[in-house]
Amino acid sequence: MSAYDDLGRTDFEIEHLVPVGKLKNIANKYSGLPIGTVANLCLLTKELNQTKSDLTIYEYFDQEVSDETMNNDQAAEVIAEIEEYTFTDRDDLKFVLSDRKFTKDAYLNFLNQRFAVLKEKFFSLNKIRKQ
Repeated sequence: MSAYDDLGRTDFEIEHLVPVGKLKNIANKYSGLPIGTVANLCLLTKELNQTKSDLTIYEYFDQEVSDETMNNDQAAEVIAEIEEYTFTDRDDLKFVLSDRKFTKDAYLNFLNQRFAVLKEKFFSLNKIRKQ
């Protein structure tokens, strides 16, 4: 986030990168999944979070381009900005788009990889050396 955002001019909400609705759809197959784990959470602007509903950020912007609300360049610019503070990219969430690939193992792999990224960012930003 920028200093401008930090000054309170933008409202943020905690968002699930893999939307809750999508997780609930498959959680029953696996006797539950860790939906609210920190590795699945990020900050998104309140407006975007409420507008995108039960889509991933990538699905939402693909839909915006498809609906001609935005062009590819505009969507790519916004996505690049979002990726700076979600620490994700499109490939991280590809498994969500396919019922065949959206499995417990794929989701847990995503969580493990993202947690490792979050941990590294935490250490780096706080100038903590790993022993």
